[in-house]
Amino acid sequence: MSPSYLQTLAEPHFDKATVLDLYQLNLPFWNEGVWQDSDEWNQWKPVAQILKQSVTNVPTSTYMPEANIP
Repeated sequence: MSPSYLQTLAEPHFDKATVLDLYQLNLPFWNEGVWQDSDEWNQWKPVAQILKQSVTNVPTSTYMPEANIP
């Protein structure tokens, strides 16, 4: 599979770029089932894990320069 447009834009600026295409993932946008943890929302759990890991793997000063943490 060829890289997406967003991936080609990101690659020159980052060591690694993962683009999550919400259209291809076919995830629900919203409904009240999120509050009851319905099965259709289980599809979001792997995406949520990827996003959590992406933030924990970045030094704070990279994405929050105002924090002024070395």
